[in-house]
Amino acid sequence: MRYEIDYLSRSENTKKLADAVEKLFPVRDTEIIDLLHEEPTADADVYVIIFSFNKGTVPLKIMDMLDLLEGKTILFLVTLGANVPSDYQDVVEPKITLFLPADCDYRGVFLCKGAFPESVIAAAEKQLKADPDNEYAHMVSECCHQAKGHPDRIDMENACEFVRSQLQL
Repeated sequence: MRYEIDYLSRSENTKKLADAVEKLFPVRDTEIIDLLHEEPTADADVYVIIFSFNKGTVPLKIMDMLDLLEGKTILFLVTLGANVPSDYQDVVEPKITLFLPADCDYRGVFLCKGAFPESVIAAAEKQLKADPDNEYAHMVSECCHQAKGHPDRIDMENACEFVRSQLQL
């Protein structure tokens, strides 16, 4: 069995998850692909695809790569820059599965909190200095502070457990 871990990381959140999950698979049968710098292959049997769900959208790079994965086993790990409400899975999953090949073996999606990029934190703080009563800037700032340090050790353990259970490792 060949495994491929594909991740798209702009703020290192998904790279942390990719590094944790990589340890679950045999080294000689596993390839890890940084989608910012490399292209996915169609050579593996199982694909763990890791990305951030930003502004309610699936990144174009992820949508495009799914076209290559007919007949493959696929599961997703997705970071979010906010608290993950229990019903948010119902919002995110349909947006992802819309792009899946009809004949793939889809195993599910795992959601976890991910830290915001420094640029977002700085923009929120700047907005609050200019307008201390700005409710949206307060909300963004609060989300940024709550998400700081995520994914953390517990998030990564939960992600690994999800992968183990979905792939019966």
